Amino acid sequence: MKKTSTILAVLFIAFFLIMGRSQWFSEIMAQAEIGRHPLYSETMDLSKTGKFKWKVARDSWVYNEYRNGEAELSLVFDRNPEIPSEQYDKKTFPLELKVTAYAVTKDGVRINRLVENWYYKTDEPFSPESKMGSSWGRNKISYIIASVLFYSFEETFLEIDVLTPDPVLAKASPRLKLIGEHDYAIYGHLPMFYLIRDGGLALCLILLAVLAWKLLKKET
Repeated sequence: MKKTSTILAVLFIAFFLIMGRSQWFSEIMAQAEIGRHPLYSETMDLSKTGKFKWKVARDSWVYNEYRNGEAELSLVFDRNPEIPSEQYDKKTFPLELKVTAYAVTKDGVRINRLVENWYYKTDEPFSPESKMGSSWGRNKISYIIASVLFYSFEETFLEIDVLTPDPVLAKASPRLKLIGEHDYAIYGHLPMFYLIRDGGLALCLILLAVLAWKLLKKET
């Protein structure tokens, strides 16, 4: 009877340790998941003036927990071997855009959803007053062009007016990318959190198994 009680107690503790694993650093892991699931639009035509429209439906987000809040909007280019690196630099390319973001209520009212603050000062991201950043990777180059406010009960529309085209960058598969607001700094610390979470769980289970073995040995 004692042996059965010991086994059941060990299994009960092990079960709750394993089930509780998902709650360890849950907010940090949620931030990481948001960053891993961006949305991409279709390819835009930057070779001529015109308007590109993207409807971001309520159920577009792959990571469903991100449905409310700000999302960073970027213009992404593929690195094309036929395009020199300097052609991707906003200091040299002629491209000029105007960004519009809005939601339409059930009553047909159009509401501006473009964020305006000390960082997002203009709806023309490549104008001289814009100081928004960029990311240069081995295969892709992206420019932050706006921040958009999303609500789960709305469908949001993004419009990009090409004011001055760029036939060169038009060959780099230009498209829009939306990524939910999250802390980019956490990615450098994720290995430590994984080690603490999964390594700690493994150590707890090993110690529990050793303790159970000793108790069972003592009872026999």
